[in-house]
Amino acid sequence: MDKGKLLLINPGHDDEVAGNKARSVGARSRAVPREDPPVSLLNLGAYVRDKGYDVSILDTHVETGYREKLLEHIKQKPLAIGLSVILGKFTKNAISLTRFIKEHAPDMPVIWGGKIVHLAQDMILTDLPVDYIVVGEGEFSLPSLLEAIAEGREPSGIPGVGYMKDGKPVVDKDFKYAHELDSIYTSVDFGWDLVKQHVNRKQQPYFINLYSSRGCKYNCSFCYLKDIKQVGTVHRYRRRSAANVIKEIEYLNSNFGITVFTFGDDDFLFELNEVRPVLDHMRKKNYFIEHIWTNINNLNPETIEMVSGLCQTICYSVETSSPRLQRILRKTIPIEKVLNTNRALREAGINTVHNFLFGIPTETDDETKMNVDLMKEMKVVNPHVRANCYILSPIPGTPIFDYAQEVAGKTIPWGMDDLAEFHFMFMQESSMKFRPYLSPEDNHFYERVAMLSDTLFTELNQAPSQEILDEIAASERLGHIFGDISGIPRPEGRERKYILDKVLKAQDEGTDLPRLERF
Repeated sequence: MDKGKLLLINPGHDDEVAGNKARSVGARSRAVPREDPPVSLLNLGAYVRDKGYDVSILDTHVETGYREKLLEHIKQKPLAIGLSVILGKFTKNAISLTRFIKEHAPDMPVIWGGKIVHLAQDMILTDLPVDYIVVGEGEFSLPSLLEAIAEGREPSGIPGVGYMKDGKPVVDKDFKYAHELDSIYTSVDFGWDLVKQHVNRKQQPYFINLYSSRGCKYNCSFCYLKDIKQVGTVHRYRRRSAANVIKEIEYLNSNFGITVFTFGDDDFLFELNEVRPVLDHMRKKNYFIEHIWTNINNLNPETIEMVSGLCQTICYSVETSSPRLQRILRKTIPIEKVLNTNRALREAGINTVHNFLFGIPTETDDETKMNVDLMKEMKVVNPHVRANCYILSPIPGTPIFDYAQEVAGKTIPWGMDDLAEFHFMFMQESSMKFRPYLSPEDNHFYERVAMLSDTLFTELNQAPSQEILDEIAASERLGHIFGDISGIPRPEGRERKYILDKVLKAQDEGTDLPRLERF
């Protein structure tokens, strides 16, 4: 039964971004540009489709002329248009597209979901032409909301749904989350059929990014996913069963010839008993994992043995080398453990990628230097290691945001335009306003520290240019923090640790599959 059309949009196209573009961690490691698929929309779209709706997905990241295509969808008069929205350029593009929709179809219901909705529920409804928001996992609420829209009735009592009533925002606070993820991962195709024109063996434009879990057991003070992932302790971390994940892997292999997969979980290796059957299955089928995210606490000898020969890159965040700042961030990591773990991973043929933060409230230059010193040591252990360096931007609703206001002695005002311009690297004015504890000069100083570190500690780093040497020599602060950079180890050759292209080359040439060995 066709209950009507639903268009789901993945916003965030770079044409909405002034100046510098944000590049994903994955994009930096690829010789061939590949995009993240709109994972948040795939399973939701399939779940709603299986309830009888005709669902389409429009991805602004890969569709050329996406505004013209949006107009074509509008002409088909869908029941509603939904957007999944997160911070920064995604918010900016979503605002622009929402106004575009209303300009061409004023009565078209527009629904916002995604992480931004948890952060700014009332603001979205009062300041933007958004008709409804969905807080929580949309699989529970979106079908009921669509029924209410089709019947022309008020969506009162639908868990997590918000709307305007009598000029005021009304949000049902009974946000729903799946205790057992298998209960919502029920579609035969897991939503990949909705974007099948973009899925292929060569993984262009989409690389294959899977999620075997949702949530995180940790409680970092700076993470804006905190209130989403931890609404009630029962929701902090939930996994799909190994059988369910394997079913999705086999669907992608059978229908698209996929043999290299990425896992985007916040902490893929947290529950080894659940992960082990997935890894055993992939090893048996000669599949590979491009990269995973995890926490260093999971990387013991048993775990490293489980992923050796199977996984090319493991990513885990360090954030800061300072024990004092680690306590502020609520994320303590023994630095010697970082070096020992990376040494063991390199022995197993596994590369590593790490996030670092600068500009933490009350950070001193000596503590900034501790980060740079650790990156230098990491390059000694493994010349291919990559550091992704950012400036802390305290996000409303997080403990670090409250701490930033306390340190600054002032309230940080913010609105939707600020969230739309939010950036973790470049110094737009609205990004700086979230760091009132830093002077304008210090904001720009940390920008330079982060960008210099990104350059010096990228995977295929080169000898520092004369321009970089001169800049560091001309600044007493930079000179103290970076010290002698002439001896930073560099990898032999210029080949990135990226397994997909090697596998594709072997398949095309009919040669043996590559091996992940010590380097």
